[in-house]
Amino acid sequence: MTGMSDNALYLWLFALLLYSCIGWGVWRYGRKQASGKHLILGAALMGYSYFVSNTIALYAIGTGLTLLVFVLRD
Repeated sequence: MTGMSDNALYLWLFALLLYSCIGWGVWRYGRKQASGKHLILGAALMGYSYFVSNTIALYAIGTGLTLLVFVLRD
């Protein structure tokens, strides 16, 4: 990540790990419960962070997707 300060890089890496772990848990829950929406949301949480380089956007999208998991629960 060019042009990032050390603090921004650490925050970006933390968000990457945090939302990927949450996504993995949601994906596993969806697989166990045979819930397609949880499978898709889990995969989205695990994968979106590889396409977003802005730290604020990374947290905003991750928080939004995580809230969506609870809003769309069975």
